[in-house]
Parts: sequence; structure tokens; C-alpha cells
Amino acid sequence: MVSGEKEEDLQPSQMGESVEGRDMARVGLQLGEGERGSAVLTSIVAFPLFWALETSLVGWVAGLRWALAFFLSLPLGGLIAYRYLVGTGRLRHQLRFGALLLTRAQEARRLLAERREIVEELERAKRDYLGRRERTERLK
Repeated sequence: MVSGEKEEDLQPSQMGESVEGRDMARVGLQLGEGERGSAVLTSIVAFPLFWALETSLVGWVAGLRWALAFFLSLPLGGLIAYRYLVGTGRLRHQLRFGALLLTRAQEARRLLAERREIVEELERAKRDYLGRRERTERLK
């Protein structure tokens, strides 16, 4: 590491073999704004295109009524898949924290206490903000 450089500023090739998957986000190897935008634009085109293709295939194989039912089920299926994905992500985080609690109980309790303090501070800030906002609206 060159003097004056922080570890966060280094690229993985400069850090050697010590970079793991979880470190990638810390070193800034995430999708850039342009890449996110192009992914969104691609999905805006791709989803309707594939839905139309799938629906036409179902219509060709099973008929118009089945194609209509299939087409109406696509958004519902997407919503169910999204909710499932969110649930599995939450479960994965809970399992990781459970493993942390088993292996490093004191650190896990400290993290929980810090989280509680942060949430309380955010609630106080929210109450203060809403109180000031309410007072300013009454003065108008």
C-alpha cells in the first residue's frame, strides 16, 4: 500500500489475495449509476418482450383462453417471486446473525445495543422534525 492511500481506495489487484466477496462492496466494486440505468432500460424492454413471446407460445399450444389466463398470471407470479426473494433474504440475514450470536455472543449483543441506540436516536430526530414542522405550520 502506498503511503497516504486508504485500503478502501485500493483495487483488488493492488490488495493481493486477501480480497473476499464481502470485501468487494467495501472497495467500491459495485454497479455504477450508468450500469444500473442500462440494466433498468434493458428490463423495461425485455420483460414485455418475453411476456409476449411466452403468451403467444401458450396461445399457440393451448388456445386463447389459456393464453389470457397465463398473461394475467404473470404479474402475480412476479410479485410472489419477489416476496419470496425478500423473505429468503431476511431469513439468510437472521441465520447469519444467529451464527454470530452463537460464535461471538458479546459482539452480537453489542451490535444489538448499538442498533437499539441508533433506532432510538432516529425516532427522537423524527419527533423533533415533525414537532418543528407542526409548529411552523401553525405559525403560517
